[in-house]
Amino acid sequence: MADNPRHALYRARYSCLTVDQPLAEPVGPVSIAGPYCESGDVLIEQLPLRAVQEDELIAIPVCGAYQISMSSNYNGARRPAVLMVADGQVQLIQARETTADLTRRDALPEA
Repeated sequence: MADNPRHALYRARYSCLTVDQPLAEPVGPVSIAGPYCESGDVLIEQLPLRAVQEDELIAIPVCGAYQISMSSNYNGARRPAVLMVADGQVQLIQARETTADLTRRDALPEA
């Protein structure tokens, strides 16, 4: 909903793999959803994937050129970091937003 609204808006379809052992044999279909408890928050449904542990990283390749430009701070969400992967190297190209980033423009009235 906040960091990639394309699925909710256009029913864009994605795939997913685990960062560790991306080619491991799938054990069953899974669904991938975000933290907002909205129907558009389900990003991937019925994807064959290996068992994934809590806090394990997953990658959603080719998730859309407009992902970050379409993102928002819906429900106070901070935009995620953006990484570039090329030739086996990973580079941070945009840092994750902080709470200070969210409140930087806020001004409280005197009274």
